[in-house]
Amino acid sequence: MKILFLISSSLKPRIAKRVKLFSKGNEVRIVGVLRENQDSFESPYADISQMISIDFPDSSHLIKRYLATKKYQTFAVSKIKDFNPDILYATSFDSLLIAKRYKKIDNKVKVVYEIGDIREWYIEEQKGILKRAIVGFLKGVEKNCFRIVDRMVLTSEKFYDEYYCNLIEKEKVFFFPNVPEESFFSEYKKKSHGPFTVGFIGAIRYLEQMKMLIDVACECGINVLFAGTGSVLSEYTEMQEYAKDKDNVRFTGKYNYERDISKLYGSVDCIYSVYDSRNPNVKIALPNKLYESILCCLPIIVSKDTYLGEIVTGMGVGKAIVFDSRDELKSVLVSWSQMGKEYQDIVLSCEKNRDYTDISRYNEGLLQALYSLNR
Repeated sequence: MKILFLISSSLKPRIAKRVKLFSKGNEVRIVGVLRENQDSFESPYADISQMISIDFPDSSHLIKRYLATKKYQTFAVSKIKDFNPDILYATSFDSLLIAKRYKKIDNKVKVVYEIGDIREWYIEEQKGILKRAIVGFLKGVEKNCFRIVDRMVLTSEKFYDEYYCNLIEKEKVFFFPNVPEESFFSEYKKKSHGPFTVGFIGAIRYLEQMKMLIDVACECGINVLFAGTGSVLSEYTEMQEYAKDKDNVRFTGKYNYERDISKLYGSVDCIYSVYDSRNPNVKIALPNKLYESILCCLPIIVSKDTYLGEIVTGMGVGKAIVFDSRDELKSVLVSWSQMGKEYQDIVLSCEKNRDYTDISRYNEGLLQALYSLNR
C-alpha cells in the first residue's frame, strides 16, 4: 500500500510515529511545507520527504496565508500525482484542502484526517460581523471537505464531543492519544542527582505561562530546562531574551525527538505543561507531555479547569493549578523540590498507570482502521 503524508509545518513527533508505523510493509512519502518562521523539530525522515520552503503566516493574516496556501497546494498536488498513493494522510486543515483538490483527480484515493489540536475559532463564539462571516465561511469549506474523509484520527475524545460530532460519524473516528513510542525511551534513566529541575519539553508557546515558570523558579532557586524552539521563532527569541541574565534557565533549542527525548526527560525532575485555560483548545486537548511524564514517572504540573487537569488529578500523576497563579506554582515547586512524600506518592501513581501509555494497542487499531479502507 502507498501512503502519502501531507504536513503543513515541521514533522511533529506525533506524525513521525505514524510514519514509522506505516513504513513497515508499505511505501511511504511525506510532502509538506517548511515554514520559514517555524522550525521546532528535526525530521528523521528527510530521505522520504519532499518539502517546499515558504513563509507561512498564521491564520490571522488571511490574505498572505491564502497566497502561501495556494503555492503549497500547487506544489503538493504535483508531488501527489507523481507518487499516486492509495491513501492520503492529511494532518492539518491546509492539508485537507489539498486532499480534496487531489480527490478530483483520483476519486479512488482514500483520505485520513488527523488532528492534534483544535483551533480556537472552531469552538468559541466570534465577536464582530467580519470575524463571524470569515469563520462561518471557513467552517462551510471544512464541512464540504469532510465529504471526502474516510477516517479521522483524534488525540482527544473531547475534540469529537465538542466539535467534530457534527461533521463525521463516530464509527469513522479513531481515538489515538499522544502516547510515546516506548523504544525512544529505551535508554531513559531517571535523574538521580543535581539541582531540582523543571522541564518544559516541546514547542514553546503561551509565553505568559513560560515567563511565570521562570520567575517562580528563580524565586525558589530551582533550575528550568526548555527543550525545543517556539511555535514561531520570534517567541523563542523573546523567551531567550527574557531569561538571558538567569543562570538557572537553560535552552537546548531544536532537538531530534527519536535521538534526544529520553536524555531530555532524564535531565529533569518534573514536567511543566501549564497553558492558558481560557483558550478553548487548552480546555480539551491532551498533550504528549501527559503520557511521556507517566512513562518516565515524573510528576507533571498542568492547568486547572481543563480536561487534562481532570485526568492528572484523577490519576494522581501530578498537580493542577490556576493557569496564572504564581502562588500555586510556587507552592508545588517548593514541595516537590524537597522530594518528600507528596512527590514520591505521585511517582508511585505514575508507575501504577504506565499501562495507560502502551502504544501497541493503539498502533494495531489504527493499522486495522487504515487497511480496512482498501478491502
